[in-house]
Amino acid sequence: MRIGVMSDSHDNIDFIESAVATFNREEVEYVLHAGDLVSPFTARAFRELKPPMAAVFGNNDGDIPFLTKNFDGIATFHGRFADLELANRRIAMLHGESPKLVSA
Repeated sequence: MRIGVMSDSHDNIDFIESAVATFNREEVEYVLHAGDLVSPFTARAFRELKPPMAAVFGNNDGDIPFLTKNFDGIATFHGRFADLELANRRIAMLHGESPKLVSA
C-alpha cells in the first residue's frame, strides 16, 4: 500500500494543491495529515484528492467543529492522536504532543 504523508499545510493552498496532485499522480492509496490544516477553507484544495485521508488536529488548527464540517467527505479526523491499521500495519499519528498528554 502506498501511503502519502503530510503535515503543517498552514493554509498554503499552493502546497496543498501540489501535494494533492502528487498523491493522485503517484496513485497513493491513503493519505495521512499530521495536523495544522489551520482554516476550514483549505478543504477546497483537498477536494480533488482521490484516496481517503485521515487527519489529526495540530496546535494551530482553529475552529475544530467548522474544520470538521468542511472536510466532511474529504477526511476522517481522529482527534489529536490517531491509532490506525492500514495494510495490516499499525500506525500512530500525532502532531507533536506526547501521547501521554493526548486523550484518544
